[in-house]
Amino acid sequence: MILKAIKFQTLFFFFLLILILASPYFNRDALLDKFGSVAVDGTYSSPIKNATSRFAAMIGALIGGRVSLTGTSLEVAKLGLTIAIRYAIERTQFGPPKQAEIPIMDYLSHQRRLFPLLARTYALSTGERYVRSLLANTTDTKHVSTAAIFDILY
Repeated sequence: MILKAIKFQTLFFFFLLILILASPYFNRDALLDKFGSVAVDGTYSSPIKNATSRFAAMIGALIGGRVSLTGTSLEVAKLGLTIAIRYAIERTQFGPPKQAEIPIMDYLSHQRRLFPLLARTYALSTGERYVRSLLANTTDTKHVSTAAIFDILY
């Protein structure tokens, strides 16, 4: 109970600190208005008149972060699989009587656990590379197709 109170007080303190320090940035003039703005009377206006195109442009700004996050996750998966496969090749267990033990990678049950993960990582890595190349060569009108391909892959 005391720990919950301490955590709450710490969270409240940081929230209050953010409100005090960032309060100049919460007004209407500090809004990022690349795709739309709010007038003094509260009306919304945008240089992009079509709502679908405006939504695609706003989502398109987030695609780069999603692709970067996916690439980082894939690198971590590759490292983990490298460790698991190397360990399975080196680790020996349960050999025939009076003979050398067998590496656990030779067991079909171990292969059936590691190889699908390896295949999935290769496929996702190829897809991520493809989406990254699309994103690098895209214009604003292609963000929707890039987002669709990205969502299909993941």
